[in-house]
Amino acid sequence: MDTRLTELFKLIAGESKRRMDKILLEFDLSFSQVIALNYICEKSGEITQRELEGMLNISHPATHGIIKRLEAKGFISTYPDKKDKRNIVVFATKQGQSTIASLKEMELSETKAIGLTDEEKDELLHILTKVYDGIKKLEAI
Repeated sequence: MDTRLTELFKLIAGESKRRMDKILLEFDLSFSQVIALNYICEKSGEITQRELEGMLNISHPATHGIIKRLEAKGFISTYPDKKDKRNIVVFATKQGQSTIASLKEMELSETKAIGLTDEEKDELLHILTKVYDGIKKLEAI
């Protein structure tokens, strides 16, 4: 059995996580908080907590914790939904939008520093998605 691909995935994942943790520390954010904040910004900067829960595929208490921490740091604000007071609307502040823009710019710079062209990046994403989908199919067998 050839394990080179698995070993390479492990090395890349480890280095990527190490690099991401270092960058996020500068912004005082966790990976989960960045995923949530990015999703909020992509949704025109305003979504409901329930929608965020569904996207993150995590529990209500976990989502609530992420929202509270992001709000305490000034990246988002919240208000009760006018249609359903039990639900909370979450929106990105200027600081949150600026932070996501900075992180995306850093990602773009790092991708170029790695030496991938836009076409190679798209091709790599396609191949990795295909590998991921194939692994998920194997799990179903």
